[in-house]
Amino acid sequence: MKKMFLGILVLVLLCPVRLMAQEPRVAVIEDVSDVTSEVSEIVVSVYFYKDAKKFTFPEVQYSDNLKYVVLSSDLFDVAVPVDSIVSLEAREGLFEMRYLWNGQEILSQGKPVNQETLQAKSDFGDYKIKLEKVKRLSFKQPPLSAEMPRSAQKNFARLTFLDGTELNIQGLHVYDEHYSTDGYLVGGTTVYGFRDTFGFKRGESAAAVKFDTIQSIEFKGSDPIQVEVTLKNGKKVSGTIMGAADLSGVSDKGFVCINTKKIKSIQFLNEEQ
Repeated sequence: MKKMFLGILVLVLLCPVRLMAQEPRVAVIEDVSDVTSEVSEIVVSVYFYKDAKKFTFPEVQYSDNLKYVVLSSDLFDVAVPVDSIVSLEAREGLFEMRYLWNGQEILSQGKPVNQETLQAKSDFGDYKIKLEKVKRLSFKQPPLSAEMPRSAQKNFARLTFLDGTELNIQGLHVYDEHYSTDGYLVGGTTVYGFRDTFGFKRGESAAAVKFDTIQSIEFKGSDPIQVEVTLKNGKKVSGTIMGAADLSGVSDKGFVCINTKKIKSIQFLNEEQ
């Protein structure tokens, strides 16, 4: 009887904790008119979120309601889960975002990439505000730490930007977008996807080299960008790429997307360093 009583007591004590853990986080949002609101269940909707397609991992890609906030800096775009955000504050035309990534609190700055709108629930019904109209956002409850996806345990590389800044990245892929007429008698459709090969032109021919055979890639000039690819066997080949490609993967800042026109070189690594 005593053991049964203790068992019931433990269940009674644990149930509120379990229910509390499932409760949505509450955020306090102050807009540019200095009006403050308390909301929960925040998602991000967009007018047209093509840029979200450029992130390698499907949880960041396009849907009607994203659970990620994407900010664009001078070097790269970063996508952060809403559940991992500590605070978001407008400062001199930029947003300063604090969030938890791999157990570490990270600070990133950037601009919204598109016409994002925050949608949430409040005591007064549905809440909606354009991200650009937010002055300050902070959560009352602690964030959940976003973790490195297991699927990113490959394609390790160190990117050096034109200004000399370095960024280690893993799960590196090239974003591919092209118009396809396959399966169409008339017209076609735009196809989106990712590849772990680096494509470039050599005269009138096209080459596509697998990442796992590349030691480094050097970028020079613009339109066309001159590239020099060094293979792990020591062989080198030169060519050009028209315009610029988008690379995506995971870094110590979160999920990132980088345009090659901002990159000086890519050094492929055997493993995370």
